[in-house]
Amino acid sequence: MSMMLDRLPPHDTEAEEAVVAACLVDPGMVPVVGQIVRPKMFFHERAGLVFEAIERVYSRDGEQGVNTVTVARDLASRDLLDGAGGSQYLAGIVQGLTASSGAAFYAEIVRDTASRRALITVASGAMDAAYREGDEITVAVDKLIEALGRVGRSTSLSNRTMSADELLYEGGLNDAIMAHLENPRAMMGFSTGYWKLDHFLDGFQRGNVYILAAETSIGKSLFTHNLLRHIAPHRPCLIASSEMSRKSVGKRLAYIQAGIDPQIVKRRGWYEPQERAALMDALRWFEKKKKNLHFHQGRMTPSALRLEARAIKARHGLDLLVLDHMDHVKPQRRSGGNRTEDVEELNAELNALAADLDIAVLAVSHLSRDNSQGLRKDRMSRLKNSSSKEQDAHAVIFLAPVAFDPDTGWWIPLSHEDALQQRSRDGFQTVEVNVAKNRDGLTGAFHLTMSWNLGGRYFDPDAGQEAML
Repeated sequence: MSMMLDRLPPHDTEAEEAVVAACLVDPGMVPVVGQIVRPKMFFHERAGLVFEAIERVYSRDGEQGVNTVTVARDLASRDLLDGAGGSQYLAGIVQGLTASSGAAFYAEIVRDTASRRALITVASGAMDAAYREGDEITVAVDKLIEALGRVGRSTSLSNRTMSADELLYEGGLNDAIMAHLENPRAMMGFSTGYWKLDHFLDGFQRGNVYILAAETSIGKSLFTHNLLRHIAPHRPCLIASSEMSRKSVGKRLAYIQAGIDPQIVKRRGWYEPQERAALMDALRWFEKKKKNLHFHQGRMTPSALRLEARAIKARHGLDLLVLDHMDHVKPQRRSGGNRTEDVEELNAELNALAADLDIAVLAVSHLSRDNSQGLRKDRMSRLKNSSSKEQDAHAVIFLAPVAFDPDTGWWIPLSHEDALQQRSRDGFQTVEVNVAKNRDGLTGAFHLTMSWNLGGRYFDPDAGQEAML
C-alpha cells in the first residue's frame, strides 16, 4: 500500500505538451484532438488550461485565429496566464515540437493515462468504503460498479468522428465491402438458427441492438433460449435475465436441447429410457459449450451489464448479449421517476455497449396489455416507451400467437387468453414472427411452431421433420 502512495499517478508530460503544441502549430488538429481528449484529462493543470484556451479561441475565431499570441491573450483575460506557465511556456513547448502529425497518437496517450488515474481513484474509493463498517455493502458495490462504468465509457471511441480512411479501415467498412464482393449471398452477420429470420435480418450483426417484444406469457423468453441453443455452439453468448435465475435458464435450455417437457414427466412420475438418454446428452452438450454460454444473475444496471460483457469478452470472446428483459433494468441515474428518460438512457447505453464491444444485443421487452383497438392495432405503439425503443433499435421483432382460419384461409391473431388455452389443450402454438422495423434490410413476417411437448422448442413447420431436431 505504501508503495502505491509513493508513486506518481500515471501521466505522460511529453505527450501532453506534444498535444498542446501540435494544436498551436497546426490548428487544423484542434477538432481531431478534441474528439479524443478533454481539458480535464491532462495531468498537468497548465497543459489543460492551455488546451481549453485553444478550444475557446478556435470556437470563436476558427482555425486561422489560433496561435501562441491569441491563446496567451485569452488566458490573460481570465487571469489564467500565470497558472498556465506564461507566454514562455507556450513558446517553449512549440519550439520543442518535432512534428504535429502525431497529435492524435499523443492524445490517445493522454486519454489512456487519464483513464488509469480515474481507475486508481475508483479503486481507492472502494478500499475506503470497504473499511467503513457502518456502510451498507450493497450500496458501496453499486456505487463502485457505476464509477467503473463511467471509467469504461470514458475510454470508448464509439462516438468519435472518423475520417473517411479511418472508417474504411479502423471502422471496418473495407472488410465489410470486400466480404460482400467475395460472396454477395453471405450474411452480413451470424446466423440466428432460423433461416427465415436470417433472410430478414441478414443475421445478427455486431454493433446492432435488436428488440424482441410480445405480451406476457407468449414465449419471448423461450424464443431467446431457442436462439441461444442454435447460436451458442458456434458463438460465445451471454444472457442476463431479470426474471429467471441462472439455474432456471440453464434448466430451460437443457430441456429444450433434450426435447422433453418436464411437466409431462412430472405428471407421469418417471422418465422413459430414451428421455433419460436425451437429457444426459443435453448435459454433455452443456459441458461442451462451457466457454460459449454465460449466465448473468445480479444487479441489472447499464454499468453492471457493460462491465460483465466486457469481462466475458476479454476472457472468452463475446458475440451476443441477450437481455431478458430491458424493462427491468434500473436507471444509472435517477431521473425523478420519469421512466421515459430512464429508457432513453438505457437505449443509449445499449447502443454504446454494442458499438464499443462490437457485439449484437438482443433486448426483450413487454407489450402493453391495452387492447382496446383490437388485436391488429399498431403493435409498435404498444411497445412500452415505444418512441424511444423504436427510434434507437436497429430492428424491432414482435411475437404473436396466431391460428389458421379454414373458412377464410387467413391466419388470425389470438387473444392472450385463447392462446394460453390452445397451448394447454394442444401442447403447441403457432407464432407469428414479425420483423416490423429493420434499418439494415427487409421487413415482414413468418410463422414458427412452439412445442411444449418438445420442451419449448421453436421450429419451422414448413422445413420438415429435421427442423424439429
